[in-house]
Amino acid sequence: MPPRRRWLINADGEAWNTWDAEPTRGATCRVAHRMVCPCLAPEDPWPWGTALREENGRRAQRLFNLPDLRELPDAS
Repeated sequence: MPPRRRWLINADGEAWNTWDAEPTRGATCRVAHRMVCPCLAPEDPWPWGTALREENGRRAQRLFNLPDLRELPDAS
């Protein structure tokens, strides 16, 4: 689970989010129900990474699936 999606519980019961910090060993950690519920569509924890992966896929498609030059009309 990405650190920003985890909530730590203090000894007094207060919940707080550490953002990018890893919890200390033995810390009580909780996650939101929507992150693990099988009845809900999964939330994308890294939307920028998903967008970058999709763009890289489009670029690879354009770069490596070039048209066959024999099928193009002669420009001369």
